[in-house]
Amino acid sequence: MDIKQHILDLTQKVADGHASPLAAYIELHGISQVLGECLTMVKRLSFEEAQDRKGEVYMGKMIGYSEGRKTFKYDHIPQVAQIEKALTMMKEAHKDAALQQEKGRQTFDPETGEVIEPAVIVRGEATITLTEPKKK
Repeated sequence: MDIKQHILDLTQKVADGHASPLAAYIELHGISQVLGECLTMVKRLSFEEAQDRKGEVYMGKMIGYSEGRKTFKYDHIPQVAQIEKALTMMKEAHKDAALQQEKGRQTFDPETGEVIEPAVIVRGEATITLTEPKKK
């Protein structure tokens, strides 16, 4: 059986209630890690060929290639660094106010005495952590 079919079958078994979702997650996570490492290595090695085949249909897929996007760095500009530092400090104060609000407390600006408006807390998706057990 090929790996794609195994993954589809395992997923269907979970959906049908015939396999443990956690056991399937652990197995698929392991496959994902190996696949991710292999994809990264093969992708780096395929750039030149993809560049040569850009615009062609190859193995049933239209090949596209583009250089990495441009990013801009500003950390060497003192004014930008100063404003970013001030913004970071401001965000930290609003974050602290939100954490205090969860405890039923208000936070005040030490310089002005005004109440600091709490940031809005948004919860991310729950996560499952998989680690190797400690050896005894």
